[in-house]
Amino acid sequence: MQFSLTGTVQDLNFFNFSDSLNLKDVISNPDKQAVQNILGNLGKMKESGLITVSDSIVKITDKGKKLINSDLFKLASKGATDKAIGAVGAVPGAIIIAVKKVAETAASLIKK
Repeated sequence: MQFSLTGTVQDLNFFNFSDSLNLKDVISNPDKQAVQNILGNLGKMKESGLITVSDSIVKITDKGKKLINSDLFKLASKGATDKAIGAVGAVPGAIIIAVKKVAETAASLIKK
């Protein structure tokens, strides 16, 4: 599964599908404008206490989890998440990141 980061607050939805984001995956993208937008947005989220960054790994905080689980955020994200998940091909101004957690969860369910 893939998730499209766009440099907006909607990028926080990524953490509905993964526990962490490796910044090396973002920085390695050749679309430097998209990288700059996403890193700027992540910086704002960090300043707001929504995420933490340690050793190039981004993780959501309890405050961030509370936000993405709020009815208002879900309403504002409606449709945007569907477009971001499973995006195929190049999306202008966006960086596609593979989401590992969903695949691991599906594999563990199959084993049961």
